[in-house]
Amino acid sequence: MNHVTKLAFSGGIRSFTSSLIWPYIGFGLYKYLGLSLVQVSQFYLTQLLISSIAYVIGGYLTDYLGRRLVMTLATSLSSLVLTLAFFLNTAGVIGMVLLQSGFSSIYAVANMASVGDMGGNFKQLVRSFSVIRVGINAGWAIGPAIGGLLLGDIGFKPLLLLGGVLSVVAIPFVYSLPDHKGRVRFFLPNRKFAMFLIPTLLTFTVMGQLGFPLVTYYSGLGIAVWQVGLLYAVNGGLIILLQRWIGERVSGNYRTWISVGMLMYSLSYGLVSLVSNVWEALLDVVGITLAEMIVSPLSQSISTSLAESETRGTYSGIYGLVSSMGRTLGSSMSAFLLTRGGEVTWSSVGGVGAVSAILYLALI
Repeated sequence: MNHVTKLAFSGGIRSFTSSLIWPYIGFGLYKYLGLSLVQVSQFYLTQLLISSIAYVIGGYLTDYLGRRLVMTLATSLSSLVLTLAFFLNTAGVIGMVLLQSGFSSIYAVANMASVGDMGGNFKQLVRSFSVIRVGINAGWAIGPAIGGLLLGDIGFKPLLLLGGVLSVVAIPFVYSLPDHKGRVRFFLPNRKFAMFLIPTLLTFTVMGQLGFPLVTYYSGLGIAVWQVGLLYAVNGGLIILLQRWIGERVSGNYRTWISVGMLMYSLSYGLVSLVSNVWEALLDVVGITLAEMIVSPLSQSISTSLAESETRGTYSGIYGLVSSMGRTLGSSMSAFLLTRGGEVTWSSVGGVGAVSAILYLALI
C-alpha cells in the first residue's frame, strides 16, 4: 500500500468516525445535555477559535516534530478525548469535544504537508489530493446516516464513545507513513502564496454554504430533513465515483480550471433561490458537487506547490486557518442574509464566487 493510499484509508476512517458525531454535535448538546440555543452558538464560536489556533500551532509542530508523529499523536489524542467524554459531565463533554476539534485541525495540516513531501509535478499533486478526497468522502457518505440512527437508539454520549473507540483503527495506517521534518521559522509567507490566499478566502466562503445554510433554507421550503440527508449522500457518492477522473482532467491549466470551478459554484448557488422541491434541489447539488470536485483538489495542490519545502507544514497551517475563516464567514453571512430573503442570500453567494474566479485569473 503506497503513501497516498494509506492517507486515503486513514482519512476515510477518521472522516467516518467524525461524521458519526459532528453533524449532531449542536443537536446533542441542545437536546441531550440541556444547553440553550445561545450556548450552542457560543460553543461553535469557541470551536472556531480553537480550530484556528490549532491550524497555526499544527503548522509549526508539523515542521518541528515531523508529519508522521504529529498525525499519530493527533489521531491518538482525538480518540482519547472522545472516549473520556463518555465518563464526564456536561462541561467535561464540551471541553473534550472542543479538544477533539483542535486535534483534527492539527492532523489536517500534517496530512496536507505529507502529500507535498512526496514531490512530483502539479498533476501528481492533484491526483494525490483527489485520491485522498475519495477516501474522506467515502467516510462522510455513510457516517452521518449511521450516526443519525444510533443517536436515537443509544444517545449522545455513547455515540461519542463509539467514535473515540473506532478512530483507533486509523493509527496503524498513520504510523506506517514515511516521515519528514521541516525547519521551524517565524516568517511571512511568500508573495505568490499571500496573493493566492485572497481568492482562497472567498472560495471557502462559498464552500461554507454546503452545511447549515442549505439545510436551513431547504427546510424552510418544506423539504424534509431526511431528504436533505439524501442530497448530501449524493454529494459524497458523486465524489467517490468521479473525483479521480475529474482531477486528471483539470490538472493541466489549473489557473483557468479553478476559475471555471468557481463560476460553476457561482451559478449553482445563484440558482438555489429558484429551487422549489427536492428534485430541483438534487439537480442544483449536482452542480455544486461538480464545482467542488474541480476546485478543492486544485486549491490544495496550488497551496502545496507555492509553499517553501523547508516550512511546508507552517504554510499548510496558514492555508488551513484561511479556509476555516472562510467557511465560518460564509455560514455567518448566510445566517444574516437569510433573515432578509433567500433570493438576496443566494445571489450574494453567487457574486462572491464570481469575484473569486476573477481574482484567481488576476492574481495567480
